[in-house]
Amino acid sequence: MHIPDGFLDTKTWVATAVLDLAAEWADDVIIIAGGRCLAQGGTDLLVNEQIIEEAQLCFPVVARIFKELPELAPDVLPKNVLEAFH
Repeated sequence: MHIPDGFLDTKTWVATAVLDLAAEWADDVIIIAGGRCLAQGGTDLLVNEQIIEEAQLCFPVVARIFKELPELAPDVLPKNVLEAFH
């Protein structure tokens, strides 16, 4: 994994397996599983089915609700409450 020069100087880092926390507070995420980086980028990764499945994680709660209720099915799953209602 390549981290650009200066990247670590401008960020607050939090390690969590609680994707709801990441969905509410993160600007960028790094998803790690089995000791390797699966993905690095914006919080849209938190609702990427392939990545979440490979990392053996669960979608954020809001995304799970929308995923289970077809009548709510938006084009893009919301990651947090704010996105769900805007």
